Amino acid sequence: MPSVTLDIPCIRDTQLDSGAPTADLSTATTITLGMDADGDKEHGIFSFDLSAIGAIPPGAITAASLRLFVESSVATPGTNLWRLMSLPPAWTELANWNTYDGSTVWTAAGGDVTATGANIVSSVIAASVGTIISIGVSTGLTAARAAGQTRADFLIRRSTESGNTLTWTVSSRNHATEAQRPVLRITHTYPYSTVIGGFGGTERAKQRIRRW
Repeated sequence: MPSVTLDIPCIRDTQLDSGAPTADLSTATTITLGMDADGDKEHGIFSFDLSAIGAIPPGAITAASLRLFVESSVATPGTNLWRLMSLPPAWTELANWNTYDGSTVWTAAGGDVTATGANIVSSVIAASVGTIISIGVSTGLTAARAAGQTRADFLIRRSTESGNTLTWTVSSRNHATEAQRPVLRITHTYPYSTVIGGFGGTERAKQRIRRW
């Protein structure tokens, strides 16, 4: 059966930095993930509008992945474990390490997640610089839709936040190069093709039809 691949653009993202716990980093063109040389923990959070796939039956979706472009890294490719978590959808781009909207504190600083929490979507092995890493998020997407959420929200962090410096820097949705911005890639069976309107009047989801 033919398949359709749909790239949904990120509608909000930001970095949570334990070394700057009240900083608004939402306008940056990159997001640092991991733990830096000063021992500061760095989390990245990403959100995607699910209205693009609202008409697609859950059973028609065959794959879902978060795609991030790795600009730089001090992590050895292929050896370091990271965690991708589902995130509660209440946060805004004013989020920082201490709060999810600039004023209301997270239940747990840094995004209400732990390395062993029930909201783990997948484990990730570090990618090479200059490449796109594709992280499977089917579990998180299914849970978000089942809960009636209109967004899918994810947080990525280092699995073990202690010891040596290990970081990635990935492109954010503010990056000048569109091809490097985060996307949620959905593959579903045809004919459940959905035409997508603009996001905020400026961004548009893209479809590529593949016939197998």
